[in-house]
Amino acid sequence: MLVGVILSLGSALGSAGGYVSIKRGLENVDYQLFILSSVLIGSFLSGCLLWIMGTGFHGLTIIGSLPFVITGIFGGGLLVRVALSLSTETIGASETHAFVSASPLVTVFVEAVILQETISVQASLGTLSIVFGASLLSYFSRGKGTQLFETAHRIDYKDLIFPAYAIVMVGIQPILQQAGLEPGTTPLQGLFIRFISGGAVYTLYRILSTRKIQRIRKEQIGFFVLASLCWFISPLLIIYALQYLSASIVASLTRVGPLFTVILTHLYLKGIENVNLKKLSPSLLIILGAILISTG
Repeated sequence: MLVGVILSLGSALGSAGGYVSIKRGLENVDYQLFILSSVLIGSFLSGCLLWIMGTGFHGLTIIGSLPFVITGIFGGGLLVRVALSLSTETIGASETHAFVSASPLVTVFVEAVILQETISVQASLGTLSIVFGASLLSYFSRGKGTQLFETAHRIDYKDLIFPAYAIVMVGIQPILQQAGLEPGTTPLQGLFIRFISGGAVYTLYRILSTRKIQRIRKEQIGFFVLASLCWFISPLLIIYALQYLSASIVASLTRVGPLFTVILTHLYLKGIENVNLKKLSPSLLIILGAILISTG
């Protein structure tokens, strides 16, 4: 179990690094450049690992690959990454990461409905803490409660569409991937399918799209590559963690990421985003909820 916990927390740190790096890279740059960089680097690295350290496609079945195709297209492989990129661009890195931390609620709910698992009182309290933390974050992000905190950045409710989509997809992603591992799909096979599926759909979109992508400046290349590497490592660690822990526990532990995001934002986004009690207190509530769920 300890190995699974370490892998999950490592994934949370990697995800946080991705949020902060992309925020730096997205300053005056089209988010589609990051999506392109992410799918290319992810597909290349996962393919290299699969054939160097793995068994290639040996033993892979359609049933085992389908969950990773779904998560690759609709989950973190592509559409969730688009949603997170747009959300980071509109409401900020720390807000996006903290808001999406409500995803364990979806994971626990789906596991209870599909697997008929009983939700403990502790897990219920953790879920309530996550929901309250995400709601509080949304409340302060609209400029409410400014008598206690410094003036918040105002956002429209439509700006919450992207993180809301990510909440649902991130929540069911561990369950789908764990279902894909059960028929014998290896983590490296699953990771490659996840990236190549998202990459194929994005390539098709670029072929059909008439919109041109802005050129990237040299000083921003490093941030895009770093974000892509972080969001390559994060799902890799999650898939391996699912071999040791249940989907709900992995989903909850990876939601500790907002703490890492707040720390990295303070260190590397000075002048771009300000970290204060307004942003930190809801994140701590979400983290508390994630801990309660994972230990329940």
